[in-house]
Amino acid sequence: MLALGALSCTLVACSTRTSEREIRPWFKETTRFFKFGSFAEGPDGRTYKARHFGFLWLSIDDVSSAVALSDDVVLLDQGSKGKSVLTRDAYSPTPVCPMYGEVSVPPSTATVDCLLVNSDPEWGGPGVRKMTIKRTNFDGTIAYEKIIEVADKDHTFEKFNFYGPTGSAYFLARSIASWKDKNAAPDCRLLHGFGQDTRVAARRPDITDVTLCFRSETWEAQIGPTVARWDTIKYPGSRRTR
Repeated sequence: MLALGALSCTLVACSTRTSEREIRPWFKETTRFFKFGSFAEGPDGRTYKARHFGFLWLSIDDVSSAVALSDDVVLLDQGSKGKSVLTRDAYSPTPVCPMYGEVSVPPSTATVDCLLVNSDPEWGGPGVRKMTIKRTNFDGTIAYEKIIEVADKDHTFEKFNFYGPTGSAYFLARSIASWKDKNAAPDCRLLHGFGQDTRVAARRPDITDVTLCFRSETWEAQIGPTVARWDTIKYPGSRRTR
């Protein structure tokens, strides 16, 4: 196969080049570009390296993308291994969320949140009845891991959350009726707290369009400024900013 590729490049001009991007002075991304004949040049793989002792660059395995969280911490997407944090001078990343979890970065904190759906074989309805939130410090230590539950039998969670200015997490729930009938009122609400202490922090029974429930400005009058989960971090290639 390699011989065939070499022969093809002999018959048709091939070229390669690499480009480096400094994510932090101690962490960089190297992209390899490949061009075959007259076809447009395209990326042919990326590698990520961390610097140690001021001069030694060591590769980090199985990383598909990376984004800086602070001067000393980067968040890594490691595919099937999930999301991890790598701190300056550390030789290996620390897992913070499995592949199927949702990651966000609470404002005004040095932490990463991972939101996980809990398996509930007895629940056959729409949405999610119970989730786990795990908050991990940038250094990889766990700040807390808590279960959140819906407050009543008429609502279920969306797999979505908001944050207050200091990083307090609020979880979006909507009526089960609106899952089944698009004309039914979603009766959106934000829940706060954990486990049996999960309580309603804000309600918008007046909303008829469920998409409004996902907007931060919908909740500002009741609980002040909020930040939607997907706006807490800027991933490579995303148009969103902090």
